[in-house]
Amino acid sequence: MIRRITVELDTPGDSRTMFRLHIDNQLVADGLTAVQAHLLVGEVLDRITLPRRPQTVQAAQPSNE
Repeated sequence: MIRRITVELDTPGDSRTMFRLHIDNQLVADGLTAVQAHLLVGEVLDRITLPRRPQTVQAAQPSNE
């Protein structure tokens, strides 16, 4: 279970800086643009909030013709 998602500036105070992404205090990615950080956070939130169905391979059904 994810408890904390943190996005940090690489260089605090510099609006042109890159970003770092931490999940539960573990560095996941660094050198991210704002757009990349946004997309990654969105992906993480999507995965933890939407239920996933197990992916199963369905056997081909025999035809009754």
